[in-house]
Amino acid sequence: MTAQDCCQGARLPTLTKVHHAAKQTLTKVDHATRPGSGEFLAVLDEVAQLHRRKTLDYGTDQDALSNIRQSADVIGSPAWAGAILRISDKMHRLRSFFHRGAVEFDGVEDTLLDITAYAAIALVLYRESAGHRA
Repeated sequence: MTAQDCCQGARLPTLTKVHHAAKQTLTKVDHATRPGSGEFLAVLDEVAQLHRRKTLDYGTDQDALSNIRQSADVIGSPAWAGAILRISDKMHRLRSFFHRGAVEFDGVEDTLLDITAYAAIALVLYRESAGHRA
């Protein structure tokens, strides 16, 4: 396919085969042996556990993310934007820590885990709103 073909409406080949091959290569590598990767993956496991625990308090049996959806409805924003608003609140807490050297309630680690979880929730809700499938 030439550049001229592309400009005249021809479709470029998809990268599905390339992406699939790269993904298979990555799964063969033991990421835990690379510095930082094991710790990173452990944090993601912590976030998954945090999500499971918090959805018992905040979600419903039918929708683990119902609290985010409903609060976004209150302010008339998309659900994913509601998660971004919560990230903003957590960032304000970190800013207080930077200025005062302490926070009153949740510590820095809890706040960073919450930001990570809200970012993942925002992505899930954004994809949902855009019609993406996992």
